[in-house]
Amino acid sequence: MFRVVFNETRKKIVRNKKNRLLVVLTILAIFIYTLIIMPGQTHPTEVDRSTFNLQMSTEMNMAEERLIDGTIGVNRMSGVDTYLYSKQRYETYDTYLQAIEDGNAKLFIDNIANVWPNHLRENLDDYVYDRAGLDFNAIVYERSTLTRNISLIALHDNISMHTVQEKTSIQQLYSFFKGYGPLIIFLATIFIASEILVVDRKHKTLKAGPPISWWNYILYQSISTYIIIAIFAAIAMTLFFFVNGILYGTGPADLLVNHYIYNSEGGLSSFRGDPSHFETQYAWMFVLKAVGLVLLIMFLLIRLNALFSLIFRNEILVMVLGFAIVLVTIIYGTDGSGEILGFPGYFFPQNYFEVGSVVSGERNYFATTDMYNFVTGSIVIVCTIIVVEILLYIASIWMNRQKFEREVR
Repeated sequence: MFRVVFNETRKKIVRNKKNRLLVVLTILAIFIYTLIIMPGQTHPTEVDRSTFNLQMSTEMNMAEERLIDGTIGVNRMSGVDTYLYSKQRYETYDTYLQAIEDGNAKLFIDNIANVWPNHLRENLDDYVYDRAGLDFNAIVYERSTLTRNISLIALHDNISMHTVQEKTSIQQLYSFFKGYGPLIIFLATIFIASEILVVDRKHKTLKAGPPISWWNYILYQSISTYIIIAIFAAIAMTLFFFVNGILYGTGPADLLVNHYIYNSEGGLSSFRGDPSHFETQYAWMFVLKAVGLVLLIMFLLIRLNALFSLIFRNEILVMVLGFAIVLVTIIYGTDGSGEILGFPGYFFPQNYFEVGSVVSGERNYFATTDMYNFVTGSIVIVCTIIVVEILLYIASIWMNRQKFEREVR
């Protein structure tokens, strides 16, 4: 019987013009992003050669002036050998320039991991302030994350400049799930699922449904919708991975990324920005954990759509409510540090909708706790699904099949 419901649901989803438009727009978005948008994106490690050459000339002139003047010793006021300092900076810049001209990404990233040139330091500051604003804690986190990820890239030998600029497929998937990727998936899920239960009841000539209980029918339909959307998302991400991989490479399989783990022990380490809290995890492990949480939340949203469909019986209202839950939670949500009705924030599912911040440990950083993680998030979402299932069961008794058909018509 599940196969019957699955085929029926699949036909409704595939034949829906809005869903076909969504598929076309998704494919277009993938190619537009990889072919047009990504080449124009800048990265803090991107070098402006004119500025670079100017800084090299400045350091060389300063060193030569001190050599001519004979002021090559340690300055009594500053305690610094300014001649040696300028000479070393010139040599460092020369190494940078040589790495750029030779296309030696390994040499370039090794130098950045040790010393950031002045103009790249300005790029770093601009990048951090654009993302963090004037929030001191956010500035510390963004700066630590970027510099640490660059240092982790420097651990690899065979890399390209695309890897340095985080354009490879694995890095882009990491950025996708770290940023607004989960939000896009959640909105697409609500868009597709919002009218599945309601739309077929509007047709008076449509059969009353397969000979199974109303509760089982709704469950089978939700599972079918979930499978179809998950397959669509998997195909879209696979397409992006290979298209992006052809253009920029897939990236190192063992690439490490920053992973924040808050340690509440006393002493200096209790400061949230202390380096001891910043650890590592494999990029592919981050992606797998993020996908796991996204799949759980997708099923939760689909079941919520079914519940709203039984209560309100209008696909537009159901979709608006679904969008509101996701958007309000993510855009106007808190950092998870506060309490709700006296309970810590990590007990509530909405604090896990920003999947990337949970899996990367960013939410732990701002909430100064170690409770926001993949395991806790999975448990909370599963418990929420159970609560929704109970409400759905009650709603299916109150709004039975016959009453639902009459109300929708």
